[in-house]
Amino acid sequence: TAVAPEHRLSAVGVGERCFASINGSGEPEGSLLDYAGAARYLCTTPRHIRELWAKRYLAATKVGRSVRFSKKDLDAFISARRVRALR
Repeated sequence: TAVAPEHRLSAVGVGERCFASINGSGEPEGSLLDYAGAARYLCTTPRHIRELWAKRYLAATKVGRSVRFSKKDLDAFISARRVRALR
């Protein structure tokens, strides 16, 4: 099946589009995201989020049997993986 142009990821503005879709949704700032929400926030798949959680690369909160991710923890994950330019 063909992918609609608005769902294709381009090299420019990928992060802006992903973060804007969550930040502009009217959710409370301290809200917790499930696997699908965290995947949308990081522009990846829920399966990748599960792998990161299983390896404990992502911090999460367990609510009963559910795993939830805070935006603050996802932002910390992004910041920790920033690679500086050599020059």
